[in-house]
Formats: sequence, structure tokens, C-alpha cells
Amino acid sequence: MMRTHESERGAAAVEFGLVLPLLLLLLLGIIEFSRVFHTQLRLQDAAREGARTIALQYDDPGLLDLVGVTKQTLADALGVDLADVDDLIYDVSYCSTDADAPEDQNAVLVLRQTLTLALPLPNADWDTVTVTGNAQMLCEG
Repeated sequence: MMRTHESERGAAAVEFGLVLPLLLLLLLGIIEFSRVFHTQLRLQDAAREGARTIALQYDDPGLLDLVGVTKQTLADALGVDLADVDDLIYDVSYCSTDADAPEDQNAVLVLRQTLTLALPLPNADWDTVTVTGNAQMLCEG
């Protein structure tokens, strides 16, 4: 049986107290990275769906509101309200139905969202990150 000295009794608690903040910061960093990465994947998927809608339905004579249909597609893909979609659309390029429009034109959709990070870092100037999803599809109507 091994005897410990009286001065070493609290050493484990002190070491744990020193290491715990670093472990918590690492855990929060992993969680925040996962949240940002998940948001980027959602935006990329929604942009692809929106660009596909624009590219396939731009010359549909029965479709009166392509912008509204595109926004509804984005709302469904992201699982948000239709009113929140306008804040996410950064850039959009619709296909042209003009006779002089080039045959190889593309529908382009860029979505952008700013996330606030929950990392407890003092004096951090980078407490927000902007996540972008973009897609480009050949207009085929």
C-alpha cells in the first residue's frame, strides 16, 4: 500500500481545474464547427434545388410566378417560413426567354446566412461567420 504525502492530496483536483477549461473550449469548438458545416450543407442543397427549379421551369407558359415558386422551393428545402427566404437570397440569375438569349445560359442562385458563434473567447473579433451555398444549372426548360 502506497502512502501519499499531505501536500499532494489536492494535486489531481488542481490539474483537473487547469485542464477542464481547455477541454470545454475544444468541445464547444467541435459543436460550433458541426453547426456551421450543417448550415453550409443545407444552404448548398437548397441552392441546388432552387437553381434546378429556375432552370427547368423558366419557360413554362402555365407558370406565372417563377420567383414565388423558387422561393417556395427554398422554403421547403430549408424548412423555414416563406418570409425568411428573402433574407437568405444573396444573388439570383434567372434564365431569359428572349429569342436572342444564348442557348447555354445558366440559372445561378447564391444563398448566404450569417451565424453567431457561441464560443466564450474574450476579445474575439470573429464571433460571426458567413456561410454560403451556391448552385449553377444549365437552363433547359
